[in-house]
Amino acid sequence: MNIVSTVQDGIVPEAERILRNGSFSLDDLLGLPDATTYSNSCQVICLRICIDLDGSDRVAFFVGQTHSVVRRMKDHEAVTTSGREQRSCHYRVARKTTEDNRYAVVLCSWESQNKISLSLLSMAEQTMMSLFDSYNSWISSSNPDITFTTELLKPHNQAVYMKSVANKAKQKVGWQHGLAVDTEGCAVTSPLFATAMYAIPTNVITMPVVNPQVRTYEVTAHYVVQMGLR
Repeated sequence: MNIVSTVQDGIVPEAERILRNGSFSLDDLLGLPDATTYSNSCQVICLRICIDLDGSDRVAFFVGQTHSVVRRMKDHEAVTTSGREQRSCHYRVARKTTEDNRYAVVLCSWESQNKISLSLLSMAEQTMMSLFDSYNSWISSSNPDITFTTELLKPHNQAVYMKSVANKAKQKVGWQHGLAVDTEGCAVTSPLFATAMYAIPTNVITMPVVNPQVRTYEVTAHYVVQMGLR
């Protein structure tokens, strides 16, 4: 199985068109398939978009995976309006705007007959998180003056690493999104490291590369973004 092509094949045509070179607008994103009414799929990577944060021009992004996208979007909105999960960065940011300024669109979709593994689904989610830089700026900050609790230190290190990998990949392929607005990420954790929550070890294995002058993580970085930009 070719992991890169498997993830690429799941990108919906509308998203593939605007993500190809990073030259897209907020209106382009809002014109993607509506996740709140999307029913013809088994697995979905969606993008929740919150505009006019605190009455400003800032926009928030949250990328997530689901097996029941319409129900999941209803759940997100219900939690946002209820005031529950006060510690969630996602919902805290979403509450900075009104319900009519919160949107959800589909980025990737796989039908039941083409269902992919949970590992691949998480790779696809991480790819889109990297494309849209949807980590919260606090958790991914490299500022040495910011200290983190033991609970948050691992997610912080993971976010910094994944952001670094994504930035290198974007530079390699010349991809930069052209949104003319300030964006705010809502993510604190990475789906690639979710096993840590269940005390399951994460094994990092160095893979061989053809060119000995190219470090493994740089090749990985290239493919992280290539997944979305064939």
